[in-house]
Amino acid sequence: FVSGGGLGSWGEADKIHQQLSTLSMCACVRGVRFNVQSTKDKWTAVMYAAAGGKTSTVTQLLDYGFSVSMVGADGSTALHLASRNNRGPAVTALVQGGASVEAVNSAGLSALQVAVEQSATDAVSALVTGKPKANTEVTDKFGVTPLGTSVLVADSKLIQVLLDNGANKDAADLSGRSPLQWSQELKLTDIERQLNKQNVPSAPTTDPIKPESSVELDIFVTAAKDGDVYKL
Repeated sequence: FVSGGGLGSWGEADKIHQQLSTLSMCACVRGVRFNVQSTKDKWTAVMYAAAGGKTSTVTQLLDYGFSVSMVGADGSTALHLASRNNRGPAVTALVQGGASVEAVNSAGLSALQVAVEQSATDAVSALVTGKPKANTEVTDKFGVTPLGTSVLVADSKLIQVLLDNGANKDAADLSGRSPLQWSQELKLTDIERQLNKQNVPSAPTTDPIKPESSVELDIFVTAAKDGDVYKL
């Protein structure tokens, strides 16, 4: 498993899962910490286990003292990887093991934001109900919250999970639009109705000057209207 200064490839995840128990036990006995990283992606054993949803292995490695906070080449932690791949139980194990729900990757995104972008409902649920809970009002470079992103991609399941855990439908992004206003502008009638069912205090209405990044957001939304959803 550990050879040439790096880890096995992602395709070896199941084999790794079978071998990690013995490996981690030997490491503990010998006082060694196998926090080595793969050559290309800079993943650790915990990161491979988390990405593959191997919850028992994640727990065992953390119990033996393997690091939960190391980052890969793109700045992702094990929590980012588990969240991206919708590994709800692994997300819970990582948070319980001390993983930071506020840590951001090289793109400035938290695990919750990564999970929302991937429509990873199980991971989102685990993050917003865990102890500690992920911040539902964290924003991306456009000022868009996870709820706003969920509205822009019209994901009603994610929207409900976030609403049930305190997400604010009236939080304005850098363009001055809230998730509710986006649902109205994009004519997402069912989602507008879904948002209006929630009794969430409204944020003060403002008419901010649009910064340059809001122009990019408008381009993104125009693309969403045409059915070609992507981020710039």
